[in-house]
Amino acid sequence: MGQNGIPGDCPAYCFIYDRNNLNENVLTDFYETNDDYASDVITLSYIDMQALRRMRDERVLDQQIYDNMERILEEAPLRNGFFPKGYNVEETEYEYDESVNIVDQSLVALYRAQSGGQTTDFLAFIRKEMDDHGQVFGQYDIETKEENVEYESPAIYGLLVMYCLAEGEEELAMDIFDRLKVHQNSGNSDQYAGGYSVYDDDTHVFDNLLPLLAEQQLRQKKLI
Repeated sequence: MGQNGIPGDCPAYCFIYDRNNLNENVLTDFYETNDDYASDVITLSYIDMQALRRMRDERVLDQQIYDNMERILEEAPLRNGFFPKGYNVEETEYEYDESVNIVDQSLVALYRAQSGGQTTDFLAFIRKEMDDHGQVFGQYDIETKEENVEYESPAIYGLLVMYCLAEGEEELAMDIFDRLKVHQNSGNSDQYAGGYSVYDDDTHVFDNLLPLLAEQQLRQKKLI
């Protein structure tokens, strides 16, 4: 055993767990050291049950905390087909954004799908966007379901590919992957060939890492 009772061979991510970060026996978004204050909100897209399950199995996360996190993720009620942004542990209620961020939505859908949770409405929304427009935008109005931005994101497409694979939707995953490739830098004269959305020597790391993870999963399934 290492310090604080943590197994010496525990993976590095186990050390992110700090009991100061608990509020109502739930791991919330942050802990403010100066004020000795733990956030009263857990953002749903932070609840990666595979990581939490590994931490529980390594005996660095209490079973009750694990169960609370799982319940918050799995019981989240949809509003007009979209997941909540977060859950307030003190008010015991879910919170929604009027402008829905599809990065957050895709992460919640992925984590629920990986845990065997239900994501039917979100899957139908993504399928309709691809059928109607051939693309998915970065943000949507929660009431009208109309896009309120014009940008697309390789990070979103990477997440959606992995989400569709988790749901066994390989054909839709490939349709989204085809749209993802539109944003890939190509050409022998391009020093960033193979990268995603590199403009003026600038890019976002997640617009490259998440597509790479999606490609890895597609190769593992021999789809590319």
